[in-house]
Amino acid sequence: MSGRTLILPNEAATQALGVASPAEAYEVGLDEALDEGAVVIEWPERLGGRLPGDRLDVVIAPSQEGETRAASLAGHGAWKGRELGSGS
Repeated sequence: MSGRTLILPNEAATQALGVASPAEAYEVGLDEALDEGAVVIEWPERLGGRLPGDRLDVVIAPSQEGETRAASLAGHGAWKGRELGSGS
């Protein structure tokens, strides 16, 4: 189960659950969490292409120098083509 984390909202807090397979993510309530609102999924590629079509990916990657990290946004479905700048 190493390296697979699913974050689900809870009434009072947030749960981080280790999942062993894409099917298990849905068994523990990913569908319901997505219906409720925003969900943070670490390593979404491990869900085997079962991500919702309408989503906003936050990609955090090392810089070219490798000393810092940079975040970028990638829209899919209804998010695609939206201006996702900093608002400044």
